[in-house]
Amino acid sequence: MCFSSLPYFSDLAEKSCGVKKIGAFYFFKTEADFQKSGFNHPLAKQFIKKITVDALEYWTLAQKQIARAYNVIVQAEIYLAEVPYYRPYLWQDFLNMGGLFENKHIASFSALYAKHPIILNCSGWLSGKLKMDEGIVPTRGQSEILINMPAGPSCHFPDLGLYIIHRPQNKDCILGASHQEYDEETTARFADSEQLLAMAQHFVPYSPETHSGSLVGIRCGRADVCLDTEHYSRPHGQAGLILHNYGHSGSGFSAAWGCAEHILNTIKASAASQNCTPAI
Repeated sequence: MCFSSLPYFSDLAEKSCGVKKIGAFYFFKTEADFQKSGFNHPLAKQFIKKITVDALEYWTLAQKQIARAYNVIVQAEIYLAEVPYYRPYLWQDFLNMGGLFENKHIASFSALYAKHPIILNCSGWLSGKLKMDEGIVPTRGQSEILINMPAGPSCHFPDLGLYIIHRPQNKDCILGASHQEYDEETTARFADSEQLLAMAQHFVPYSPETHSGSLVGIRCGRADVCLDTEHYSRPHGQAGLILHNYGHSGSGFSAAWGCAEHILNTIKASAASQNCTPAI
């Protein structure tokens, strides 16, 4: 689904919505680690190239020394969605298309059956309770925000669970992220902050003045993305449809448009089988 999203991000990058193509480096201990990554996908080849430490021309000696511990270094072009700009853009787009928002607590989907013929479940890790999905692993993630930082390389170290992302429009840097399974605590932890800042210190030297704060969220961990479809009976015998869309772990933004495309096609196919046209 991540690769299916690429054409959409390509279009968004032409707009003022916080999406931009940037360069990034990925470090893998072994060739086997690289083969397991998404970069081994045939569609990824046009966006990446393997490089050596010598190609890291503007890196400091300390940074290069860290890089030498990795046998596979990948230079990639990726789309970065800067959340402070991207989310408001999507929200306004939703409203412009006539979308309505209602904040309401529900204990089950049945509370929506009478009013809604189509239900799209994007409740994330809480789907474990709404859909009774035992495969969901609530996974706590904590990130750190650094401000007034000089521009530098965006880097990913999968073996450390560390990414360093410079956000050019927001003019800050995000360090992330802790990965704590079955942990639903949303309060920032000092120990996690210290660990992330220490791991990234050779790439983004910081001070108390530049450490702006922490972000904490609960990811919807799962072995794979759930895009299941369920049918239900509405009052008066009418047919209803539930489409599930969760389990993206840390790839929600990357896979969003590909999943949306899949869901839209599913709705159209369902409508065609019932000889009706959905209002979308």
